[in-house]
Amino acid sequence: MTYTAPTPTLDALSVATLRTPIEGPIRLVIVDDHPVMRAGIRAFLSAAPELEIIGEAESADDALVQVERLRPNLVLIDVSMPGSPVTKAIAHWRKTLPELRTVVLSAHGDQEHIYAMLNAGALGYILKDEHPRDIIAGVLAVARGEAWLSGLVRAKLADRHKMFRSDDISAFERHVLKMVAGRKSNEETAAALAITPEDVDHVIKRLMQRFEVTTFTGLVTEAWVAGLLQPDKK
Repeated sequence: MTYTAPTPTLDALSVATLRTPIEGPIRLVIVDDHPVMRAGIRAFLSAAPELEIIGEAESADDALVQVERLRPNLVLIDVSMPGSPVTKAIAHWRKTLPELRTVVLSAHGDQEHIYAMLNAGALGYILKDEHPRDIIAGVLAVARGEAWLSGLVRAKLADRHKMFRSDDISAFERHVLKMVAGRKSNEETAAALAITPEDVDHVIKRLMQRFEVTTFTGLVTEAWVAGLLQPDKK
């Protein structure tokens, strides 16, 4: 059975480094400190023939060992576990195993946790309240090389934008943000818009203040949820 993604993905945004699809079996390690939870996750993930569950870990420290030993190409990991911070493990993999994809499966849907995991290098963030088919869809999306925020995560982030109007941001500011979010450097963006790199930096910093975030990852995520980074209608 093949699962299709029920929601749009963060295509072409810099909240995560987009990659090519995983070739061959998707070798997966499940990381959660609760044995019953790991068993449940394993049970429903086994419904997707594309996934090959090759191991489990009960902490970030244990995950580092298991990943080194088993060499998976995708890790599904919880946020709150005893031992070293999960962000430390994800950042380590991002530097040492750049082809390894990390998807967070967590009960925490607040901005602090979401941004921390994305900043560390996670390519997806899914809440445990999601339907199993949606969790599978997210895992498969990341395996295809897409970045992924699940429907519930986007809904939680969208709550703070219910009174936000897209016209609160100028067309120029939106254009700058879309170019930088699309992986254009400040220099490339400045050259295309006939401004200086300092002007680009000033726009980004001003937008970060408007959205009340402290990282570019947070800005891109918030702007996408607010509808500022959707493709222009033709």
